[in-house]
Amino acid sequence: MKINLNKFIISIIIICFCTTRFWGINIEWYINLSIRIVAILFLILSNGFKLKFSKEVSGFAKITALPIFLIMVYSCINWFIISGVPEADVIRNLFTSSSYLFIDILLAVLFYSKYKGESVDLFVKCGFISYIIGSIVPLLVKFPSNSLLYLITSYSDNYDLLYLTEVNDLTFGMGFCLLYYLFFDNREKNKKRFNIILCILLIFWGLKRVEILALVLCYVFYRFVMKKNHIKKATAIATCIVLVVSYSYVMFIHNSELISLANKYNINFMGRLTTYQYVANNYSSFNLTYLGIGFGHIDEILDELVRINYRVGYIPVISLHSDILRMYLGIGFIGFGLWILYQMSIKTKILYKKNGENAAKAYLLFTIFLFILYLTDNTYSYPVTFTLYLICTLAATKINDNAEKKDDVYEE
Repeated sequence: MKINLNKFIISIIIICFCTTRFWGINIEWYINLSIRIVAILFLILSNGFKLKFSKEVSGFAKITALPIFLIMVYSCINWFIISGVPEADVIRNLFTSSSYLFIDILLAVLFYSKYKGESVDLFVKCGFISYIIGSIVPLLVKFPSNSLLYLITSYSDNYDLLYLTEVNDLTFGMGFCLLYYLFFDNREKNKKRFNIILCILLIFWGLKRVEILALVLCYVFYRFVMKKNHIKKATAIATCIVLVVSYSYVMFIHNSELISLANKYNINFMGRLTTYQYVANNYSSFNLTYLGIGFGHIDEILDELVRINYRVGYIPVISLHSDILRMYLGIGFIGFGLWILYQMSIKTKILYKKNGENAAKAYLLFTIFLFILYLTDNTYSYPVTFTLYLICTLAATKINDNAEKKDDVYEE
């Protein structure tokens, strides 16, 4: 059996990239960043230093990078003209965190351009190997008496055990792969069944409640909305729902209604609500004139409060764990709505015209999934999650196949 050396090397690199927690130890951000850069350099090298992408791929990269750039610009304008210049660390972190997202975009388009239809399959297999080495093997070694029960039920009340198995970034990323295989990969079932099983196992073992909810809601939306309507109508429905839910979520945080609902229905937010309430009371307001405090500023504020073990009553303040609230705090009431409109509606329309209906539908469903994760997690900056979000959308694109495009669908 002949081994493809390039594919073997990139597989090793991607396994390392997917390993954000190893034997219960979080991999430092700079190590993960270095791995991404190595992956990019290897892909460029293995392609003979050619950086030529199809128009579908390059166009997708541009419209993905645009809102990241605009958020940077708006935050700088906000700081230098409106709210006052923050500490240098805040400005530096805005540019560094944004540059990491640009790096993820480059990695995604390079990887997809190299491996095309194999891209998702290869990532899933690498992710599974990463999880076996980094989480399952230490589970068997450290908790031999509890491991079998966990593998069967995905349940344990042992925090140390759960810390081994809950690898959020990889687990969330597998959600896109599962949705891709179920709804947008038109290969025969027997050619994708194995990868579907791997996705399900990773999602099951890394069990995140919000991801299960997101998968169920995405299935319902696909089955009862997307399959029965043109892409224009499905996009309009999805955009309205995301706008209403997102603004309602922020409003319920500001008026304390979210706390009341959590108490009424016994929903455990794992200490997040105290932090939500604290930042809403001290750094935000829910009204049309709220302009935000610049994207990422709240993270620096909370990092310092966590460092000094600041408490509200007896409950410690923690990191924000809500990209919906983070984005609202960063770019304000109007900017928040424009960001949602671009991600949900404008970008879907562009993809439909440039990449085809399958890509637009996939992107729309993946973005609904992502916005549900945004409610209670820091998914915006997760590198594996973001990279797979992009790769799965590209995998649904039929390159140079315009037969399924119907421009009249989006005409008034």
